[in-house]
Amino acid sequence: MTTEWLIDETSSLFEDEARQVAAGDFGFQQLDPTLPIAVTLHDVTIHNTHVLFNRPAEIRLDALFVSPTTDSIYQPATFPFSGVRDGQQLPIDTNGIGLYLGTPRYLLDVSLIASQGGTKDGENKTLGDLLADNADNLGDLLGNVTQLAVAAPQAAAITGAAAAAAKLSATALRLLDEWTGKSIGLYRVTWWEHRNRFGLGSHPEDGGRFRHGDFEFRYEVFQDTAADS
Repeated sequence: MTTEWLIDETSSLFEDEARQVAAGDFGFQQLDPTLPIAVTLHDVTIHNTHVLFNRPAEIRLDALFVSPTTDSIYQPATFPFSGVRDGQQLPIDTNGIGLYLGTPRYLLDVSLIASQGGTKDGENKTLGDLLADNADNLGDLLGNVTQLAVAAPQAAAITGAAAAAAKLSATALRLLDEWTGKSIGLYRVTWWEHRNRFGLGSHPEDGGRFRHGDFEFRYEVFQDTAADS
């Protein structure tokens, strides 16, 4: 399945890199495994809700994080917003929306999706609900990511897990599009532990905001010292 993302910062892992990672050669002191990685979303503006006469719109943001952790292979999150008008910055406080908190290993695959909100046939399902409904079809993909949870994964398992994570994000986008009738894959990236330190820092790196078409946003990745206190 081919999926178009408005912003895709994913970069492939070369075979030599995968062998180095499998051998435990990260080239730097690894992050403190006792401190979880946190991801927060900030300054989200919908410049055009595509609702006639700029009437208040129902908007939802969904996020999916995939990594071979010991507790959960993927973390979905859904955030609904009501009364959104063109050009309005979503009501998010200065701390941002907490999208993710966990202890990833090897990679952290990030997807952000925007959709028209509201209910379907009187029902309102989160991304977690939609993925749970399709659990029988996700087994192989989850199995490929789970291979990295073993003590010493092979290089092929590392690249295979990244490919499976990409397919999971594509599946999430497809399920949301089928449920809402109109979903947009805003952003996707795979942050590697050895190459990117799970993306620690501000995104965009210059401290500004991503802007593509009708959407504007930024996010932060950091080790959550507060969670350990």
